Amino acid sequence: MDLKHFVVNALISRIDDGWRLTLPPTTQSAYFDAQLDDYGHPSHLSFAHCYPSVFELDARFSHKRMCGTSGFGYWNNPFGINGEIVSPPCSIWFFNASADSDLQIKHDGLGWGFKAASLNSGTMPGRLPGGLVRVLNTLTKVALGIPPIARLAMRVAQAVVRAAEMPLAPLPGSEPEIRKSPVFDITQWHKYRIHWLRNQAQFFVDDIPVLSAESPPKTNLGLVIWLDNYRATAAHGRYEFGYVACDHEQWLEVKGIKLE
Repeated sequence: MDLKHFVVNALISRIDDGWRLTLPPTTQSAYFDAQLDDYGHPSHLSFAHCYPSVFELDARFSHKRMCGTSGFGYWNNPFGINGEIVSPPCSIWFFNASADSDLQIKHDGLGWGFKAASLNSGTMPGRLPGGLVRVLNTLTKVALGIPPIARLAMRVAQAVVRAAEMPLAPLPGSEPEIRKSPVFDITQWHKYRIHWLRNQAQFFVDDIPVLSAESPPKTNLGLVIWLDNYRATAAHGRYEFGYVACDHEQWLEVKGIKLE
């Protein structure tokens, strides 16, 4: 498997049959990212995977509470060089976000923590041209700065997109009904598997089914494994993006990567 390295203020090193993605202590003023992917970057994206497909790896994280975001799976890298959205976001992955983020893609979902998740925002013929992207993003930022419009936009988005998720290692303080979901110690080695079918995406941890997501994306996606200090809020009519400061080193180790 030809996995490309994308590193910003970070390190990727080899371990037995795999890789260690490492972030040093981070600041709020700079982006830190250690990433493996197979699709290239903004000017030359090429997404090779579609259903039926099976992705599997063994992974462990350095801390139960990771800073920023991290994870592995399929997505369409919907962001441009400057962070602008250039394509409807689509993903099928195991996703981890610290409590600095609040990404409530589902109206009843948890905006942070470690979860199995599928997001299908639909498709369009191609990525938007740069000039149109800049205009649309400027208009969007202005509109989302008006609280009533921002809240309405979030309700509409949650109604239109097809999303499913299952928290697997929620942080303390989550709602009682969420704490009843399957919980795994992410600092220990676990085998994670995604079985992507036309009408369903199935997620497994150590061969235990944890989520069956209906209506997954039907467009081509790329494989990504990453660890960064990003944070984002898209909930309760608030939209914010930035970076997370972390006073210690953190890492993600992966091995036994298989893709069929």
